[in-house]
Amino acid sequence: FHTCALLMDGGIKCWGANWHGQVGDDSKEQRYLPVDVVGLDAPAVAVAAGKYHTCALLETGGVQCWGYNLYGQLGNNSLEDRPVPQNVYMMSSGVQAITTGENHTCALSIVGEIWCWGNNGEGQLGIGTTDMQPIPVYVAGMGSGNLAIQAGMRFTCATTSSSTVKCWGENWAGQLGDGSQTRALTPVEVTGLPASVTNLGAGDSHTCVVLATEGLMCWGSN
Repeated sequence: FHTCALLMDGGIKCWGANWHGQVGDDSKEQRYLPVDVVGLDAPAVAVAAGKYHTCALLETGGVQCWGYNLYGQLGNNSLEDRPVPQNVYMMSSGVQAITTGENHTCALSIVGEIWCWGNNGEGQLGIGTTDMQPIPVYVAGMGSGNLAIQAGMRFTCATTSSSTVKCWGENWAGQLGDGSQTRALTPVEVTGLPASVTNLGAGDSHTCVVLATEGLMCWGSN
């Protein structure tokens, strides 16, 4: 319900619905035109928008999030909405990529480890339980050296160090790609990929990859 843009100077502008402060301008007023996100600790290099929350990756390698926080998706060890950026617990440096789902967030560290936080009702944090987490938790089943992460609505996928793909979380439409429609609380490998993966994307309930052979494959809701 909102949109954000990363500016060339490292600033961020957002607009749209702002019921939970997801626009980041220290208000909860709907914005029909882009407004500046206030309170970023450093210039941003990436921005990701969830359903009602937003996160930024800073040039320092740190992560800040703002907006809806009922499930702890801001990662600041609280469940209170925040209309300005909040520092994510234990994520002040060392992060190379971020992604947001409906109400969860994940980060990829510079050594390729995956950390997730927020809603976990379908196992989208990949930690073997359905307990929500208001601070980042390590996805142990993925190890290190992972290359990319991408969150769908209530699931998450990652490109591994061997350029295969593993996914976890909701799977009602087969969006995990493991040949089943059973949710996975820990990472499962996508089956049937004929070549290594060079790019990864996820929608609401489907997933797509670009193959090293330049082909494109998708699975899930259709």
